Amino acid sequence: MPLAYRDAEAFAAQVWSDACEVLDAGPEASRWLQAVVQPQRPLRLVRMRRGFRRRLARAPLLGEATTTAFADAAPFLVVNIASLQALNAGLAQRGQPAVGIERFRPNIVVDGLDAFREHALSGLQRDEGSFRLCYPANVAR
Repeated sequence: MPLAYRDAEAFAAQVWSDACEVLDAGPEASRWLQAVVQPQRPLRLVRMRRGFRRRLARAPLLGEATTTAFADAAPFLVVNIASLQALNAGLAQRGQPAVGIERFRPNIVVDGLDAFREHALSGLQRDEGSFRLCYPANVAR
């Protein structure tokens, strides 16, 4: 299905409290999305207008030049498998169901660290590149 972004005009949308400029993928994409999701309200498939920059609420921590599109707080989210397992063990002790990793929408998944060790690290590095870790997510243990 071809997306109609090239011919679309930008319009205003809101991501949390941020005013954003987005482009609609067109009516065919909307019909497909609504058929698959079957929402109670109409859906539109959009992307940020090329060149639009959404400033982050925590820009002082992430860098003033850092931007994101639709992410809640940061352009990259890291999840440690051991931390997820510890969280789920705590939930099980309280009689609550486990949560899946998709709940956290990570871009990067690490394995081999002790639970919550990522909170004390300043970054992640490999030959291909590195990431500075800015702040841990607040997750009840």
